Amino acid sequence: MDYFDLYFSYVGKNESPLIFHRWTSLSIVGAVLSRNISLPFGHSFIYPNQYIMLTGTPGTRKGTAIKTGRNLLDKLNYPNLAPNKAAKEAFWDWMVKNKQLAGLDFKDLEGIDLDDLTDLSADPTPTNAYIAHDEFLDFIGVGDDSFVTNLTNLWDNLPKFVNPKTRGKSITITQPTINILSGITPSGISEAFKSIAMGGGFFSRMIFVYSAPTSHKITWPELPCPNAEAELLTHLSLIQEMEGSLSLTPKVKVLLDKLYKQAPDIADNRFAHYSQRRFTHLLKLVLIVAAADLTLTPTEEHCILANTILYNTEMAMPSALGEYGKSKFADVANAILVVLNSSPVPMTLKKLWKVVARDLNKFTDLAEIVQGLELAERIQRVESTKKAVSYIPNNAINTKWDEGLVDFSLLRDEEHRQ
Repeated sequence: MDYFDLYFSYVGKNESPLIFHRWTSLSIVGAVLSRNISLPFGHSFIYPNQYIMLTGTPGTRKGTAIKTGRNLLDKLNYPNLAPNKAAKEAFWDWMVKNKQLAGLDFKDLEGIDLDDLTDLSADPTPTNAYIAHDEFLDFIGVGDDSFVTNLTNLWDNLPKFVNPKTRGKSITITQPTINILSGITPSGISEAFKSIAMGGGFFSRMIFVYSAPTSHKITWPELPCPNAEAELLTHLSLIQEMEGSLSLTPKVKVLLDKLYKQAPDIADNRFAHYSQRRFTHLLKLVLIVAAADLTLTPTEEHCILANTILYNTEMAMPSALGEYGKSKFADVANAILVVLNSSPVPMTLKKLWKVVARDLNKFTDLAEIVQGLELAERIQRVESTKKAVSYIPNNAINTKWDEGLVDFSLLRDEEHRQ
């Protein structure tokens, strides 16, 4: 049984969307790998760290998927789980102390003075942190732009990071390697990143994994299967021990060239900068998918699976951001998009009015918002059987892939969008 089959067997039946569990399974592989494996890329290297944000309305069971991954890492004695909440300065302190003292509890580290620790500025080994928290807004707080900027830069796996202090000595972190797996709502994105430009680097480095709530109602979720858990932990241990550089065969290089040059754009100008960084996201996934198969020589199927997972996620990324960065009616427009994405059938203006009537003064405001969403190609109108105008979300991508570059049969029915 391969890694993903093992993981889904371990997860069992619960109310969290399967696509959330898919990305959690990818994230924990990236976390345990750290910088152990890499892909030479020009004058630099690509590593498997990722920033993943599970996105949906409250009750989408984002935390269920995240806790499942965290619990596995706890049983693996993974030492680099970051504290659930830390101001920027405290977080950098934690990274240094955690590396020095082999994963003591965060509370135990608080009383230790950095001056009492050995200087690690010349230590060549990575300094790891895995931010795996149910609510990203709780972790980062509101309006901490400098923390966001630091995290943006650290996604690129700098050789070192120096955090100057106005008091005391500066902190030098060697090979800072950060993975993020967290949850947020579309409205939470607007709250957490009010002053962060949509065109900035942070959003282009983030994978926003959106899902509406599932229709499952499971009163008593299944307990983890002991056999699946044991096999999965053994498999993760083997992944953790891997080291080396990926070796790409000529056929794989040709395929990756096609995947780079033919990648369609997301039909939302807020993702223009993401599109420029898409190939790096894809290569990180190839690293992870190959490592999950315990190989440093990815096959064409590994690359197609990685591309399919990414494309399947990209189709709903506009829904993840809601109306972040839009007009004064952004909250209302976001509520409209949420309800349209959740509705199994098109919705008329009359039905939409019932959703947002408390937030608007007059019906004409709703018509203006809907018209704006339609012009921005965020929604599209359809004709119902009664000739009434109704609306559905338009989570479109500008062009389609050539045949064979995406294969939805590699995914499970519940997770793919088509």
